[in-house]
Amino acid sequence: MKINSLSEISTTIFYPLKTWADKSTSNWNMLIGIGIVLLLFGGILTYVFRKKWVRLTKEQVKYL
Repeated sequence: MKINSLSEISTTIFYPLKTWADKSTSNWNMLIGIGIVLLLFGGILTYVFRKKWVRLTKEQVKYL
């Protein structure tokens, strides 16, 4: 399969997801719910790693 433009790449990737979500309302709700859960998980990980990084940086500065 030869891809000629960027729009064909997005169509190839997202069209199956679109057809699956359009089959049923519960599929659409599941897609939205999973997206929200992934956003929350990413936010929590960002918060935890940022707090850890700040603490490690402060400890390194203390020893200089």
